Amino acid sequence: MTTVYKIRNRANGLYSTGGAHPTWSKKGKTWARMSLIQSHLRQVMARRNNIQLYNEADIVEVEVTEKETKSEDCLSKIHDMMAEDFVKQQEKAEKAKKTTRTRRGLFY
Repeated sequence: MTTVYKIRNRANGLYSTGGAHPTWSKKGKTWARMSLIQSHLRQVMARRNNIQLYNEADIVEVEVTEKETKSEDCLSKIHDMMAEDFVKQQEKAEKAKKTTRTRRGLFY
């Protein structure tokens, strides 16, 4: 079980989005450690126009339980990723080749 933190508005039950200009949303931002919330609060305090934003707010401790929902073979995933990367590289090389031909006036 993992503990994370959120800031909840008491008036409307919405959560802070964090950042320098926080707003309120249904999901909000999740902080992994209390020290990160403290850092955010310092950031908000540094911008004096935002200081009243948290007058009616609580820091909420949330326990997250991990639940396995999907399992996938690692080797198959690696193979698929390599195949996708190869195709992208081929497309990029072909595009570069066409661009070069066009610049030289050889592309018909």
